[in-house]
Amino acid sequence: MSLSSKPSSPQTGRYEVVMPLAQGGMGSVDLVMRRSDGFERLYAMKRLHPHLRQDSELVEMFLSEARLGGLIRHTNVIGVLDVGRDSEGPYFVMEYVEGRSLNDVLKTTIRAQRSIPVQVCVRIAAQVADGLHAAHELRDADGRPLNLVHRDVSPHNILVGYDGTCRLTDFGIAKVWGASTQTSAGVLKGKKGYTSPEQVRLETLDRRSDLFSLGVVLFEMLGGRRLYAGEQSAVLRAILQEPPPDVGELRHDVPPALSELLFRLLAKERELRPASADEVARTLRNVLTKLVSDEGTITVSDFMDEVFPGQREADRARVLSSKNQRQHPPIPPSPPTSRRKLAIAGVVALCLAAALAIGLARRPREQHEPRRPIPAPTAPPQAPRATTLPVPAATADNAPATPAAPFVPTTTTPETTQTGMVPRSTRRERHPSRRAPRMNADRMNADRMSAPRMSDGPRRPSPWRWPG
Repeated sequence: MSLSSKPSSPQTGRYEVVMPLAQGGMGSVDLVMRRSDGFERLYAMKRLHPHLRQDSELVEMFLSEARLGGLIRHTNVIGVLDVGRDSEGPYFVMEYVEGRSLNDVLKTTIRAQRSIPVQVCVRIAAQVADGLHAAHELRDADGRPLNLVHRDVSPHNILVGYDGTCRLTDFGIAKVWGASTQTSAGVLKGKKGYTSPEQVRLETLDRRSDLFSLGVVLFEMLGGRRLYAGEQSAVLRAILQEPPPDVGELRHDVPPALSELLFRLLAKERELRPASADEVARTLRNVLTKLVSDEGTITVSDFMDEVFPGQREADRARVLSSKNQRQHPPIPPSPPTSRRKLAIAGVVALCLAAALAIGLARRPREQHEPRRPIPAPTAPPQAPRATTLPVPAATADNAPATPAAPFVPTTTTPETTQTGMVPRSTRRERHPSRRAPRMNADRMNADRMSAPRMSDGPRRPSPWRWPG
């Protein structure tokens, strides 16, 4: 199983989803939390993938795994604590283990070019054997043996805790002898490198099939490499025909008793293998006692701290951070604008700018130039008043003086009318380019002989008449 990146639903009944843990071929596992009246505990919740939830056969096998896991009560088996169904389909809740899968342990040690101590290999294999024996001895509610076979014992389904406890998990393709449920072809195959010869030959299985798979796991822990790897046809041929290699040739610190046990576990014929997982566990503990007396004690927890330094604290900090984010979710950022929307907005902006530029170019030039201030209106010039010369007083020597004609001084200011307009004659002189057409003599005579206007006062000569 690998780390998952899929989002999980925030609430599932009584359980609050904290973060995704892992996902495999059939389902995914989330870390969930249950709170009630000050009680708080973490669990692992397993679900089927959405595209498999409509398959009634797979759903039934999923629930069968939950029922079997709920019946097994052992330290070295991940127990199922609760089963339910909601809008996302069925689920079951298991114990949460702080640790790593044995597959991660093997990859990390191989990458670091180091080997796992023999004591650690023996301790892990002995705990797995204890868990297998508990599953093989499982009975139903009436006390009848179920003869359960796990059928998928592999490093991926063995969890190694930071505390040194190893647990067997994933009874997804476990089978009860005589059960009518059949495995769908192409869906539940198991891992080819860990199948027993009788599985390859499609024979009836018993508990000794799981012991062969346990022998493959123990060999890979000691040898630091895959026992059966490569293409599927080559793997199956090697499982059926090739004799198992001697692990003592790969490591000189492997006791002879352990090498002999490995030959028995990897035998092609099931009759040559140990009769039960309990027998395997006893043999491994006898080997462990001899190793401790010769080398001293090397625990699984000390080895995990050495291989994964600071990982337990980092995992706890990650879980705590996820819990805090669930309690105080951050404000989600605004959704990013797609490139298509940005391109459309850019085209619209260019069109608007072009339209504005064209509109400004078509406007009259006067609209671009600043308007000149309009001068304030001035009063029309007044006509000069007529002045009279003083008349000398009459004397005895001369006759009384007669009033002289009014004297009008000449001025260059053009004459104006009462409306303040300049006479046409004057305008003609000021604007020679706009001369009025010359009038003929008949028109002038007719104009002179026209009847005077009717008015209350005496008629004044019009300044607009032509002279003559």
